[in-house]
Order: sequence, then C-alpha cells, then structure tokens
Amino acid sequence: MPNITNKQCRKAVTARSKIYDAECSGLYVSLSPTAPPTFSLKYTCPITKERLTHWLGVYQEPERGVDYWRKEAWKLKVKINAGEDIAQSARQARKLQAKRSGITVDQIIDERIAWISELAPIRRSHLR
Repeated sequence: MPNITNKQCRKAVTARSKIYDAECSGLYVSLSPTAPPTFSLKYTCPITKERLTHWLGVYQEPERGVDYWRKEAWKLKVKINAGEDIAQSARQARKLQAKRSGITVDQIIDERIAWISELAPIRRSHLR
C-alpha cells in the first residue's frame, strides 16, 4: 500500500475511489469526480470497541496538503491511544460552536410560527 501523494489528490478522476496511506494506518483520501478530495481516519473507539470513521477535512494545496492531514491524523491517533473518544469530543465542540453562534432551532421555529401567524387572510372575492 503506497503513501497518498499530492499528485494523486490533484489528478482528475472518473470514478469514486479511496486511497489508503501506508505511513499512517487508517488515514485515507476519498476521491470523487464531483467533489474535492476529502481526508478521513478509520479507527476503533477505545470505549465502545466500534470501528468508526472520523472526517478530517478537504484537501487544499498548498496550505492543507497530504502532509498536513497526515499530521492531523497522527494527533488524533495519539488521543485515541490515550483512551479519548474523539467522536464525543467532536460532538461537544460542534454543540459549543452552535451555542456561540447565538441562534437555536427552537428560536428559528418560533420565528417561523410568528411570521406565519402575521400573514393577512386571503380574499377570495373572485369565487363568488
């Protein structure tokens, strides 16, 4: 199994495929003709013993090339080996980010209901 290269990520593809990295086990890039190359890490959760996939991000040369994503995968593997559930950590980070954005789904629903209730009734005089 060869290492993932920047050349492979830049190359146009005609069919969806995955290339696994030899240097960092579990790291792979998903190549698609309709989407940019995306990096993910397959791992076994130390708590649940399930085989999971963690989405890392999108290939963007030169600042986020193969070496960048390989380093990010190694950082996550260190956390996994220390017993951390990285999926739970990611969920908590997204939840915190949503709180910081200031709007919740309940608020959006309340605004929509208020907007609908303010609509004027439709006159149907042409039906008489």
